[in-house]
Amino acid sequence: MPVAVKFTRFDPVQLPELMTWFPDAHALRTWGGPELRFPFTAASFREDAKVDGIDSFSLVADDGSLAAFGQCYLRIERCHFGRVGVAPGRRSQGLGSRLLSDMAD
Repeated sequence: MPVAVKFTRFDPVQLPELMTWFPDAHALRTWGGPELRFPFTAASFREDAKVDGIDSFSLVADDGSLAAFGQCYLRIERCHFGRVGVAPGRRSQGLGSRLLSDMAD
């Protein structure tokens, strides 16, 4: 049975929840790249993840929790997806594929 989620633009109010997905430097940099600072603060995470400057999207569960996050941007005249992640407790449910499909539409 498909998981009930809604595709939407990312709401920065959910940054604290997104930040919990990355308990250590390795997890953070695997997701976001070597330039992300760890340990991070809410301000440094927001700045490093560029959520205010890059189109950021999410899948939000019926209970309002953040299920998946991703960004897309133009690079070399092509659309690129980056910083795609799924909430740790929701992995292996097809949400990453769902998010990418919704972002591509």
